[in-house]
Amino acid sequence: MTNNKPESGSIRQKAEEELKKRFKVLPDNLPVNSQDPELLKYIHELEVHQIEIEIQHEELLRAQSAAQDAIDPYDYAPTGYFILSREGEIYNLNLTGSQILGKERSHLKSSRFGFFVSNDSKPDFNSFLENLFRSKTKETCEVSLIINGKLPLYVHLDGVVTEDGEQCLVTLADITERKRSEDAIRERELHYSDIFQTISEGIIRTTSTGHVLSINKSFEQIMDLPKDEIIGKNLLKLAQDYLSPKSRNAALPYLRNLTRGKKNQAFQIEHKNRIIEVDATISKQSGLLTGILRDTTELRKSEAELEESREKYRGLSEAAFESIFISEKGVCIEQNQTAEKMFGYTSEEAIGRYGTEWIAPQDREMVMQNMLKGHEDPYEAMALKKDGRLSHAF
Repeated sequence: MTNNKPESGSIRQKAEEELKKRFKVLPDNLPVNSQDPELLKYIHELEVHQIEIEIQHEELLRAQSAAQDAIDPYDYAPTGYFILSREGEIYNLNLTGSQILGKERSHLKSSRFGFFVSNDSKPDFNSFLENLFRSKTKETCEVSLIINGKLPLYVHLDGVVTEDGEQCLVTLADITERKRSEDAIRERELHYSDIFQTISEGIIRTTSTGHVLSINKSFEQIMDLPKDEIIGKNLLKLAQDYLSPKSRNAALPYLRNLTRGKKNQAFQIEHKNRIIEVDATISKQSGLLTGILRDTTELRKSEAELEESREKYRGLSEAAFESIFISEKGVCIEQNQTAEKMFGYTSEEAIGRYGTEWIAPQDREMVMQNMLKGHEDPYEAMALKKDGRLSHAF
């Protein structure tokens, strides 16, 4: 683009040359004392100055024409095009640019582009302009614009300096949807990160070759190992270094299967007086390994205590002369030997049957009502045996 601010020396030189072309001799109508050197010098300066003004005007017209020519071909492009000064003044813009900024082009010319830049983005935009004119190379940045007080519009700016070094051509692309998608993804990642760190199960993620990428806090607590000693290490090496010989022998075959691509593996280890169940899978999409650890120490202890209690109760019930049934939600889950002998149902036949099936049809409604009312006092009802015979029962 032609410089619309030529150096003063260049304009003076052009004016002098133009004056020589126009006035090769002095005009005849000069005053009598026109041979006065001071007067001749004054006339000369006036004529040169007049020609300088003409040259500057022509330069400005050419610059405006060139700027318009630079923008016009891009009027209907989907991207905004702007010609800005060093200070960010809008010298020209295409139709898309004016539509993005929400004003007529005539109202935008000579205004500052920075007026539309949000306060948070102003430092980035100012650095963009400074770097652009200093480096004379392509610069990019992302800023948010506030248009008519609405929600921020996120844009990507690409800028190059014009040949004269006094202006820059900036292209503007609307990236609002991309930014919102990125923000939504970031929020989801934070959400999943919170779940990852607060879930009670221990979680470990590794590469397909078994090198640890991440673990959560529960994993550190369950395995009683600090994060720094695990991240980046290989599962097989960790098993060798930290597991007891018994647990190592139990875990290594499954870990090797995982690193060889066998997708689902479940096993149990004992570690520092804890019983730990491990479920591991391989992601179909990423190929990463994910292991979930559950500390089942207390559960196993409770199950053992419950089984011990059942054994004691079973011993007492088997020694009793009365028929004893244990039910859950009205369904038999256990009976003693006396009940088996009295009613004729084996334990396999009795388990899973409703308790009312041992009651004669004429008394079932009464028994059901007493059960619903929580009736605890003894009462008599007719019982129904497997062979169809009836007997009195309390």
